[in-house]
Amino acid sequence: MINETFQFFGPTFGGPFVATNASSPTSPNTTFGWTSFATPFAILARSDKEVDVHLGPVLKKAFLPLIGKLLNNQNDVTLTSGPFVQIAFWFQVPYFAQRLLSHSPTTMLLRVDFNLHIETPWWIISDADANISFYVFARLEGGHLKADVDGAWVTVNGGWPASQAIADNLGSAALQAIPKVQSAIDSTVAPFAGATFKTIYFIPGDGSKAEFLVQDATLDTTLAVVP
Repeated sequence: MINETFQFFGPTFGGPFVATNASSPTSPNTTFGWTSFATPFAILARSDKEVDVHLGPVLKKAFLPLIGKLLNNQNDVTLTSGPFVQIAFWFQVPYFAQRLLSHSPTTMLLRVDFNLHIETPWWIISDADANISFYVFARLEGGHLKADVDGAWVTVNGGWPASQAIADNLGSAALQAIPKVQSAIDSTVAPFAGATFKTIYFIPGDGSKAEFLVQDATLDTTLAVVP
């Protein structure tokens, strides 16, 4: 097995981090997954048998066509960066307070997000920048990998005095896109449909097992399943 120790230079699972990987013997009763969260440090016990899915490239390929369709009817809206994949505790999700009991506070979800620029047609209204996030609940059910879109959230900076109207417009578009986002998620997990797993966990970054690495947890995540 591998014990991976993370140090985050921001909130847990947010921003840059350094990590070290160290091999150790696997005992019969080892539990794989996250074993400690002593901020800013966190420890992940990784199985030698884990199957990794580097989500950044996979979801980028699946999401870029969706983003193009989402922006089709949005005049003067352009994609500036993303999509990115990040781990988020349930209590970190912006709509957590609206649905407190939907998950345990420390349940981990995947945040798939991208950034936009909105050019407003009137000089009196400033241009705006926005972020659209889709939150995905991935887990094992009966040993099978399942993943559902849990919700969406939009944040807007700038655009005064039309900021709320911009947010409402993008929010409506994001909610309407959820079925298509779900289809993209389904296609991502489809290769695992017939397999049974014992454990699932998320790894910040690209899942590297190098002895020392520096990456950004806000930009990329790896899904690991253990047969």
